[in-house]
Amino acid sequence: MSDARPTTLSAPAQSSPRTPHLPLPPPLPYSPTSVPVMRHLDALSLALLNGPDDSWAVYSALHPSLRPFVPDATFASLLAHQLSAKLTYRWERTAELLRLARECGMRPALLGAATLERAVACGLNEVARMRPSGEAWTDSQATLKWLWAGLGDALNGDYAAVGVDVRRLWVRQFLRRDTPRRTAQAARVLDGLMECGAASGLKTVMHDVVMRPVASTDQANVFDRAVRYIRHGARLAPHEVATLVERRFRSSGDIDLVSDAVRRCADELRTNGIEDAAAHFTSSLAKLHTGLLRPEERVRRRLQDDPHVTFGRLTRDALAILRQDAPDLESVLHLVDTALSREGDADALVAAVVYRLSAPDHLVSVASAILDPTRRAFLSPTIFSLLLNRLVPLLPDTSVYPAARRLYAAVRAADPPYHWTSANTALWRRLVRAAAAHRHLHFASRLYADLLADGQSVPAPLALELIRAIGAADNASRAVLLDRHIRDYRWAGHDDAALCTALADGLGRTPRGAYLALDLVARIMGGLDSVPEQAIAAIAHGLATSYKQEHQLAALGVLDRLEPAFAGAYFDKRIAALVKRKPRVVAAGMQVPGDGTAGPAAATFDLAPVIDAYRQLAGRGLVPSSRTVSSLVRALLQAKHTEEALRVFTTAVNLGVFVRSDAVGRLMVGLEVAGRPGDADEVERMWRAALVDGESASVGRQAEEIDEKKGDASAPSNPRLKSTWTKAVDGARIILDVRRGKDVDVAAAEKRMGWKANAATKRWIAAMRDEQRRMAGPAQYARMRGTQA
Repeated sequence: MSDARPTTLSAPAQSSPRTPHLPLPPPLPYSPTSVPVMRHLDALSLALLNGPDDSWAVYSALHPSLRPFVPDATFASLLAHQLSAKLTYRWERTAELLRLARECGMRPALLGAATLERAVACGLNEVARMRPSGEAWTDSQATLKWLWAGLGDALNGDYAAVGVDVRRLWVRQFLRRDTPRRTAQAARVLDGLMECGAASGLKTVMHDVVMRPVASTDQANVFDRAVRYIRHGARLAPHEVATLVERRFRSSGDIDLVSDAVRRCADELRTNGIEDAAAHFTSSLAKLHTGLLRPEERVRRRLQDDPHVTFGRLTRDALAILRQDAPDLESVLHLVDTALSREGDADALVAAVVYRLSAPDHLVSVASAILDPTRRAFLSPTIFSLLLNRLVPLLPDTSVYPAARRLYAAVRAADPPYHWTSANTALWRRLVRAAAAHRHLHFASRLYADLLADGQSVPAPLALELIRAIGAADNASRAVLLDRHIRDYRWAGHDDAALCTALADGLGRTPRGAYLALDLVARIMGGLDSVPEQAIAAIAHGLATSYKQEHQLAALGVLDRLEPAFAGAYFDKRIAALVKRKPRVVAAGMQVPGDGTAGPAAATFDLAPVIDAYRQLAGRGLVPSSRTVSSLVRALLQAKHTEEALRVFTTAVNLGVFVRSDAVGRLMVGLEVAGRPGDADEVERMWRAALVDGESASVGRQAEEIDEKKGDASAPSNPRLKSTWTKAVDGARIILDVRRGKDVDVAAAEKRMGWKANAATKRWIAAMRDEQRRMAGPAQYARMRGTQA
């Protein structure tokens, strides 16, 4: 026998245990046949007559190298003695003795069947408390397998003689971890017990084994195993049989294969006289076939089989359909129609459907269905209110608004009617906004009146929001509605200054409305001196885009009341609008400004209004902004004043005023077309230098607006040169290079710089290349492009 490893347990503190023998010899590695060892073994035999602690103390005092020489009978008695020790260390001592027996190659049958059964029970109870991992658990599992095999050897394979509790614990240890591998192990153990007639009392274990998930490769054996367990007394509920059938189908995906297996199991059970279990398999197969149908098909069949199906069943069917990824709304509406066509309370069904729906088109369809006059009598007003509360939050969806408007009329006319409360003013605000967005100002005004009729006071911000929306809608009803709501607002005692600001914001979106707002705010405040500056600024900005003289005179009349920032913004917008104005047609023979000769009838840009606006800006001591200077450069270029545009650009750069990229790009192309390529290159150099090295506030602000996401890895490293504001200059450089005959890949340049040539520019580039090819000839054109590239 090999030496056993040292024990981890220490001997008791006393020098000699309570045994009727002489003091134990020192724990030295004597010869196994020496007198001290014989005397120690005699003391161990005597200690077995005392308690387990005494015998363990004597055993522990024996040198580890001598423990394998303990006689088998004494060792078996010691093991049985320790199985009576306290629970706190019973398995620890037992496991150490069994480990020694395994290492020495001892046949476990020599320990006796009773001792082995007790040891197995002790180990299984201990393992059940362990975490199923680690060295201790692994060692205990190996020891238990050795014991179980030895127990079978001692009983000549008759495991039926083992207590039912031990057999149940032995199988359940494999079910601690819910994995297919452990389930397969438990099934094999249980099958072995059944083969030797030891399955009595294991009905609950059979039930647990068959209901555990198994690997897909083992699914084919589940039905046979279930039938075998049922024949041995296991009980499976109908829903559990249905679960097994459904798992089998999910594993194979072959309904015919599953049907054949289920029918075979049912026939075998009927042959053995187990009719109830056979009926469970048959009904589960029928449910599987029904479950494979689409929910709407199941509903159709159910309604055919039972026309008087309950409202609860209809509700569950509707929810089953709506849980699909692509629900069949027609089937849901059919269920709603079925419920509404009967006498009874259909509120639960419709409410469940409305709560479950989320898509706007679905809710709109349900609203259309229940708004049928023939169906309203079967629903309470609460359902209409519920659907309205579900629809309104989906605004401003264009498909939702018409249904919400119709539904509101229905719930308002119901008995009792729908009432606005402080809890749903958010819905009121959203519905008012949707009505204003659809230019249904009369409906918005009705919502306003209904809120007041329900005893709710309209907060000043909501009233101003409605006034602002009415002012922004330019139609024939605007004057009447504004008069009504302005009077209501002032009668409520709200702030007139806020009213003027709201009117200016709403009406100031068009020049005509801004001119009307100027008169209204003056009448409300008793003169323009009391009108808030924000309202004056909104009105002035609305008048800035008008070309009518009375509008501009009115705007200039209120500019003195504005701060320089607001006044400067007005001139920015005014000059930009004038630059975007279409060129006017000049009659034949009329002298064109900026051109010394008269020509045929042509369209030319009228520069005079731009110059007048710029003089007015300068006359008020305002500093022209970047937008104003850029617009002025564009205006001069449109009027063919290229030299003046160049001077304005140069002066702006020297003064530190940033000129926008679109104006610079136009100036570069204009100079190139005028035969001044050197000046075009100098404009680009000056502009890029000002962009990189400029110290003015405007250049600094412009640099902060860089769009890093659109930068290109091949672009210059300086982030200012990656700015989206350089695109027009980059595009002008491409056009100049093409015009000079260089080989430019326009598509690659667009991708690298982020600039996109429009259709007109692409046609111009193609025309320039065709002209260059025509003038130079094919061979010379190719050489020219290669040399310049």
